[in-house]
Amino acid sequence: MIDVLAFGAHPDDVEIQCGGTLLKMHSLGYTTGIADLTRGEMGTRGTPEERQLEAEASAKILKLTFRENLELPDGHLQVTEAFRQKVALLLRKHRPKILLAPYFKDSHPDHAYGGKLVFEGAFIAGLRKYDLPDEAYRPATILYYPSHYEFSPSFVIDITPFYSEKLKAVYCYQSQLYQAKSQEPSTNISSPDFQERLDLRSRYYGESIGVRYGEPFWVHQLVPVEDPVALFGEKRLEWNGMFGLKTS
Repeated sequence: MIDVLAFGAHPDDVEIQCGGTLLKMHSLGYTTGIADLTRGEMGTRGTPEERQLEAEASAKILKLTFRENLELPDGHLQVTEAFRQKVALLLRKHRPKILLAPYFKDSHPDHAYGGKLVFEGAFIAGLRKYDLPDEAYRPATILYYPSHYEFSPSFVIDITPFYSEKLKAVYCYQSQLYQAKSQEPSTNISSPDFQERLDLRSRYYGESIGVRYGEPFWVHQLVPVEDPVALFGEKRLEWNGMFGLKTS
C-alpha cells in the first residue's frame, strides 16, 4: 500500500504542479509515489531516454517510494478500455489512499485526458466483478491539480518549507528547461522566465491562504467538517479576502 500517488501525463508534470505537496506529505510520514502516463516521446525538446534519467534523479529528491511509467502513447492519450485498465491495474497493485491527478480541463489534450483516465481507471479498479487481476480496490478520493487551466481551488496546501526542494526536483529536467546555447525549439517551460512565472503562481496561491508558497487542488465532492473550531479556531486567519482587514 501507498498513501499518496500522483499521476502526470508526462515526466516533469508532477514536479512542476504538485512536487511541494509530495515533499510535504513525505515529511508528515506518508509514503508517496508517481505514475507517469507517457514517456514524453512527443516532446519538443530532449529524448525519452533523457527524461527517464531526469525522472529518476527527481524521484530521489522527492523521496518517493516508487516511480513507474505506464508508457502510454504521448500525444495520443484517450479514455480507452486498454488505457484505463492499465491505470486500474496499477491502483490495484499499489492501493493508494488518495490520488493526485491533472485537472480534466486543460489546453493540452494529454493533461485533460490524463485526468479523465485516472478518474475512470480508479472507478473500474474498485469493481469486484471487473475482469482484472488482483483484488478490487478504489482510492478514497482524487485531488486534481491545475496546469494551463486555472480553477477555483477547493483548498490550497502550504508548501513554503519545501519550495526550494521542489525547485531542485524541477531543475532535474535540464533537457526541458532554458539552456542559452540550445538549438532546440523553445517551449513554455524552456523560456528564461519560467521560474519567475512558477514563483509568481506559487506566491499567488500562497498569499490566498496567508503563506509564502502554495499549491492548489480541486475535489469533486464537498469536504465534510466535523469540528469547525478545531479546523479554523486554532489559527488566526487573515481576513483580507472577506473584509480587507488583517488580524493584529
